[in-house]
Amino acid sequence: MSLFGPPDVDKLKAKKDFAGLVQALSYEKDPLVSWAAEQALKQIADANAVAPLLAALKGPNPKVRAPAAELLGKIGDARAVEPLIAALADQNAGLRCNAADALGKIGDARAVEPLIATLVDQNAYMRRNAAEALGRLRAARAATPLIIVLGDPDQSVRVVATVALGQIGAPAVEPLLAALKEQTPEVRSRAAEALGNIGDARAADALIAVSADQDMVIRAAVGRALRKIGAKALEPLLQSAERGDAVPIEPLIAVLADGARNEEGYFVFRVATALGNIGDARAVEPLIATLRHRDPDTRHAVSEALGKIGDQRAIEPLIGVFKDDSYNVRYGAATSLARLGAPAVERLLTVLKDPNPNMRIGAARALAAIGDSRAVVPLAAAITDEYVDVRLAAGQGLADFGDARAVEPLTAALDDERGDVRELASAALEKINARGN
Repeated sequence: MSLFGPPDVDKLKAKKDFAGLVQALSYEKDPLVSWAAEQALKQIADANAVAPLLAALKGPNPKVRAPAAELLGKIGDARAVEPLIAALADQNAGLRCNAADALGKIGDARAVEPLIATLVDQNAYMRRNAAEALGRLRAARAATPLIIVLGDPDQSVRVVATVALGQIGAPAVEPLLAALKEQTPEVRSRAAEALGNIGDARAADALIAVSADQDMVIRAAVGRALRKIGAKALEPLLQSAERGDAVPIEPLIAVLADGARNEEGYFVFRVATALGNIGDARAVEPLIATLRHRDPDTRHAVSEALGKIGDQRAIEPLIGVFKDDSYNVRYGAATSLARLGAPAVERLLTVLKDPNPNMRIGAARALAAIGDSRAVVPLAAAITDEYVDVRLAAGQGLADFGDARAVEPLTAALDDERGDVRELASAALEKINARGN
């Protein structure tokens, strides 16, 4: 560095001159220089920077010691553990906080007891960083002290202690169950997540009870937790729903929403099926969101569930399923639209003219199953569609209708190249003749 001007941080960075960059941290004439040095160290610091950073950590300048502690944590070198432990007792709160955070990132068990001792620090940020570090260290012996911290007067400390207990595991189940009743929403949501991380089935009933919370974040956390605990947590509800018994749907909706985001398989399939059996319209929007699930069996179950519930909000999403890659999913969507009945007819008639053949096939199948007379003429036109599956679906519908308006197109279909189309056309004409038309 020049003796007559500010340090050239860019040159020091290019040369990886860590000693020079650490010295530049203490440059007081221009705060931008010290800031630039700190940013440079964050970008390039490696094991070669440990020695000058340790020297700065032990030095007299408090403005340099706190950044040095942070950088040592980023590097993660075990040589910094003992000096950082010593820094936990420093009078400078910023240094103590950075030292606690750094020790959590390094992950050395030597830091557990010193960090536990700082959980009673007068500075709330320090208590929070210590709790977070202990969670990262996953030390079972920190569980009891962290349980005490659940009563901390500072909300942010309670939140972090809740997360840390979830990281540590099983010894914390009971206090986390109590934290589910906390007045602070973020503590309740973190408690739910922590219980999910622990995965203890004892939490299932309490989580189910919280699933109706008015706070959307808490409901989402409960869904994640129940999904992580696994199907056994909801098995009694699922079995009751499969029998047609009345069950609370909030936990099922919470799990469905989380499973849709995380692309779970069979578990979400069971939940979707249960919601269809229950038939509560509150499940419609979460089910619609799950129509994009990656598992085709789950998408099929969701389509069926929407059909069983029978809410008109599902019409357009189910029509969109006609573009699905899976034949079974497309067929299930058509069946569900048929269940929705007359309200879906007008929209399906427009889809019958869609350029996508799968859209036309799905519309024809649904219209054929609905049996609405408004579909007779459009289906009669579809009997000549270039795609055989459209012709078959249209022919089946016309055979079921037995309407005289279909005689001419059905007669023309007797010459279709496909025998199954000819058979459908013949059966339809026989039904029309039997009715005296």
